[in-house]
Amino acid sequence: MKITVSRATLYPGSLALLLAGTLLVPATGAHASAPPDAPPAPAPAPAPASDPALVAPGVPASSGDSDEVPPLDAQSLTNGIDRTFYDLPDPIPATPGTLIRHRPIDAKLITENISVPAQAELVMYSSTSSSGAPTVVTGTVFTPWTAYSGAGERPLVSLAPGTQGLGPDCAPSRQFVRGTEYEAFQVTALLLAGYSVVVTDYEGMGTALDATYLARVSQGNAVLDAARAAPQTGLPSISATSPVMLYGYSQGGGASASAAELAASYAPELPIIGGYAGGVPADLRAVAGYVQDKPAGTMLLFALTSIGDLAGISADNYLNAAGREARAWAANNCVSPTSSRYGATPLRSLTTTGESVTELIERVPEYSRVIDEQAIGRGTPGFPMLIGQSPTDDIIPAAQSADLVRQWCSRGASVTSVQAPAVGHGVAAATLVPDALWFLHRLVKNKPAASTCG
Repeated sequence: MKITVSRATLYPGSLALLLAGTLLVPATGAHASAPPDAPPAPAPAPAPASDPALVAPGVPASSGDSDEVPPLDAQSLTNGIDRTFYDLPDPIPATPGTLIRHRPIDAKLITENISVPAQAELVMYSSTSSSGAPTVVTGTVFTPWTAYSGAGERPLVSLAPGTQGLGPDCAPSRQFVRGTEYEAFQVTALLLAGYSVVVTDYEGMGTALDATYLARVSQGNAVLDAARAAPQTGLPSISATSPVMLYGYSQGGGASASAAELAASYAPELPIIGGYAGGVPADLRAVAGYVQDKPAGTMLLFALTSIGDLAGISADNYLNAAGREARAWAANNCVSPTSSRYGATPLRSLTTTGESVTELIERVPEYSRVIDEQAIGRGTPGFPMLIGQSPTDDIIPAAQSADLVRQWCSRGASVTSVQAPAVGHGVAAATLVPDALWFLHRLVKNKPAASTCG
């Protein structure tokens, strides 16, 4: 039976998937969601990156031990996670988007008993840091088991995840293995729409590199380089000419929007046809002031570490003993435990002077400069973008999202704005998914939604 894609089918279908979606993905075995004639995904197995199948075309293999995927052992493989995979290569490839190593995984949908309906591979690829230096990023590539039924090549969605935390095990690629990654619902919705998906971990997530939470350039580059690296895995129906679309909400909305601004100069060869950015933290000053006295202000503990790293200063210089303890905790944990532990703690009580985070930003020139450098809205996307926002978002102020739209429109970008119902940040993420899927569907059909600029 063929189901016609329309708003009428997307809204109930995608909301049902997001809000009660595990029921839609049967799990009678490790790969129960594969069609009967599909070959099972191979189990993770050690393989040298110097194998031609594991090295990007044109990249010479090194004979160094660090260039090989080490064998699994009890210490490196915990809860299905191969921790040695995240070891940094030496040297780091100078060409961004180079696939360094990859390995099949059995990705899970929220619970360890339900597999995401796709072939999945863990990847490590090269990218470019905020300073312009070569760096590495890990991520996960998914492609549906079923053949693509649309016209042309199967599209590839580069998905930028929302806030995860800074601990190594918070990386989405690690959480997909355990069945704890909330972006698995969005990934599954995109897979069921027929698209392949690549999800970046961002620079520093999972590896020993510094955290880059909310770092505009690094995050945008990571999203674009993920789309460059995905075709090199050899997974079916992902090629260098596959139409590419961007997708992200919250932190991911910022990364998707940043990638849209950077694409023309950083990755002009990528065949990007458009994208979605929801709940975009375009103005970090505004976001910090809006959220610092709320339980969600614990996310600023992550930002103090990552923005401090970008500024070349230590946040601990401005925090008291309790503040240093809280920052260190956040630097090694994910969102939920950090929120549970410090959600009721006033951030003012953690600074040496009793000042707020925004007051600290204004007082310290290095922080102020770096915050300004993360502003999104100064570039111009060269393809259609959908911006989604709730008017009553309790984390991302709607006014700064509207300002982003005005800035893009003023420079001639094609921007479609959609407003979520008057709900909070988390619920808006789910309610905006049908609009995002419909927007992407029209892009694929070469019938992009009309710009709402003006």
